Amino acid sequence: MKSKVMTIANHLVKQGMGRSAAMVRAWITVKLRNIQTRTAGVMWGNRQMLLSRLARYSAD
Repeated sequence: MKSKVMTIANHLVKQGMGRSAAMVRAWITVKLRNIQTRTAGVMWGNRQMLLSRLARYSAD
């Protein structure tokens, strides 16, 4: 889990966020059970099917 936090925090720092704020945001993000986002370009190919599989995926 620590590597996920560091990866997210480093990405946020590259986007201009301060290191301490990025660490807090990264820990919150990793602890969340669900993340909702919008995705562009999902109507091409079989991407709708792949997204429905991802929606059922459990990381536990």
